[in-house]
Amino acid sequence: MPVYAEAIASGDAAVIVEFLVDTGMLVDDAGMLSIGPEGEHSYGFRHFIDLTGSFTSPPGFVARHGKDELGVLDAASLLTNEGYYETVLLGGRSWKINYIDWNRQAVWVEPATTQGRSRWYGSGQALSAELCDAVRRVAAGVDPAGVTFTQRAQAVMAEMRTELSFARPGHTTVVTDEHSARWWTWAGIRANNSLVDALGDLVASRGDDLSIGLEPGRASHEEVALRLAELHPDALPTPTVAGEYAANLKFSDCLPEALALEVARQRLIDPAAVARVLDEPKGH
Repeated sequence: MPVYAEAIASGDAAVIVEFLVDTGMLVDDAGMLSIGPEGEHSYGFRHFIDLTGSFTSPPGFVARHGKDELGVLDAASLLTNEGYYETVLLGGRSWKINYIDWNRQAVWVEPATTQGRSRWYGSGQALSAELCDAVRRVAAGVDPAGVTFTQRAQAVMAEMRTELSFARPGHTTVVTDEHSARWWTWAGIRANNSLVDALGDLVASRGDDLSIGLEPGRASHEEVALRLAELHPDALPTPTVAGEYAANLKFSDCLPEALALEVARQRLIDPAAVARVLDEPKGH
């Protein structure tokens, strides 16, 4: 259920209506609500039709260098915990964010010499925790029911399963070697961003939908479990980017500021996926 529907169901409908009347978006005529002068000015005619479809899944932000489109970034990957522009990894190269255009959902970048801490997840939205879990099951050798693979697909599948031979259904895995360490959460980038914040300086790179880069030589499943001991899925910190994200939500002026911020927050976190990761055994 979308967060705005949850807010209405939880008793905030009256707060929203009062806000809309106070701002002139609606007119209350003895209990009969109709569009007000501000609502007509802002969302009248064809623009008003868009209102019912405006609260959708979080948009991706197109990364641009000059006229070139480099990839798509999740909103939660744009700023550091301190509120500075993040350095991101796009197509295997590090880029520094110079400017974020919230209205156009675009970021402008330039080549960076420091290592990128966010990863390009392709084009479109970030992967859901459910889809990431399905990837884990397939990597662990579970064939999807009712699916017939071509010989080429079988060969690619075998190669992928060899590369990800550590994958086990229902388990996260810390994979280490002499030069690198990675925690495979299979939880999606929104959950991983919350986990990154909790792991602190153990993190080497913010990761992607499936995994988080850790500091080699320090990473272990025991250390990961220790860092996450105080993390609670129902009390995840609000991402740094949430305030600016809320201010630039489409139709955010139709919501009280606190509710707009909560909409943004819920689009940027995934408490259920974090809870799943915390409950799963952490192997190696």
